[in-house]
Amino acid sequence: MKNALYIINGILLIAVGVLFYLFFTEKKGSTSVVKSSTWVDTSKASTRIAYFEWDSIENQKFYKEMQEELNRKKEEVDRQKMKMGQVYQQRLDGYNKKEMSQIESERATQDMHDLEQNLRSQAEKLDQDLNDYALRKKVDFNDKIRNFLKEYNQDKKFSYIIANEPGFIFYRDSAYNITKDVVAGLNQMFTKKK
Repeated sequence: MKNALYIINGILLIAVGVLFYLFFTEKKGSTSVVKSSTWVDTSKASTRIAYFEWDSIENQKFYKEMQEELNRKKEEVDRQKMKMGQVYQQRLDGYNKKEMSQIESERATQDMHDLEQNLRSQAEKLDQDLNDYALRKKVDFNDKIRNFLKEYNQDKKFSYIIANEPGFIFYRDSAYNITKDVVAGLNQMFTKKK
C-alpha cells in the first residue's frame, strides 16, 4: 500500500508539473477575456516551489514515536488475536478429548462453527479499528505538517511546498530546500505539545 501511495503521488506530481508547464508557456500575446477578483497576472509573478526531504522527517524522534505507537497498537491487536486462537484451540481440544454421542458431536460442531464465526468477526473488527486508528494518526500528523508550513510560509514566499520522496523529483535546486527549517519547526512544535 505504501508503494501504491508513492506511485500515485509521483503521477500527481508529474501531472502538476505538466499543468505548470502548459500554463506558464502560454503565448505572450494572448490575453484572458474573463478576469475574476482573484486574478493574478502570471506574466509578472514568479512561481517558486520549495521542497523538504521526507526521509529527514521520518528520521526525527516525533515521527519514530508515532510509528512506535502504531507498532505497539498492532502488537496488542496481534496478542488479542492470538488469545482468540488459543480459546478456539482449547475448546476444540476439550471436545476432542470427550467421548460424544451423535447429538453431542453435532452440537459440538455447531458450537465450534459459531465460535469460529464470532472470533473471525472480532478479529476483523480489531483489524478495522487498528487501520482506522493508524489512518487518523497519519492524517493528524500530515495536518500538523500542513499547519506548520502555512505558518512558515506566511510571507507567501513560495507558491508550493512539496515533500520530496526518493524517486519522485529528478532534479531540484538546493536553494529551495527548506528541510532544515521544517525539521526544526516540527521538532519545536512536537516538543511544545509534550
